[in-house]
Amino acid sequence: MKKKGFKHSGRTIYYIDGHGKDASFERWRVTLYYAPHYAETHFLQNEAEYNAFIANRLQHTYADFSEFCADAVAEGLKDDYCDNQLTAYRMTTDKGHVWETNMAAGITIEDAEAYFFGQRVDVGSYPVENMQTVVNVERIR
Repeated sequence: MKKKGFKHSGRTIYYIDGHGKDASFERWRVTLYYAPHYAETHFLQNEAEYNAFIANRLQHTYADFSEFCADAVAEGLKDDYCDNQLTAYRMTTDKGHVWETNMAAGITIEDAEAYFFGQRVDVGSYPVENMQTVVNVERIR
């Protein structure tokens, strides 16, 4: 692997997917990938801790998930997830709710925008609805 990663919970982490603050909780989330299809989620208590956790480790990890997958496959870590190269998008609503989703390999940013942009989505918890409108779509992988 071109990047050496860093040790966390006994595993070498090669890619950090920073999700930011959870919408419904006072916690910040990162997903730590130790293989292309295997990761663990780690929660931090505040934004400063979250930012420091990521900043102190970025130099040792891949900035691009596709590059991580390509190197992992080149090293012999065969993985259908990398072969399929799922795309991932981050959506933001008019009230600031943010979530991410994987989509098929052939989905472009234009496809994702056509599908999500302007859609009203329920981000509430049953039985209370919380309808919000998607105002931003960005490709993250």
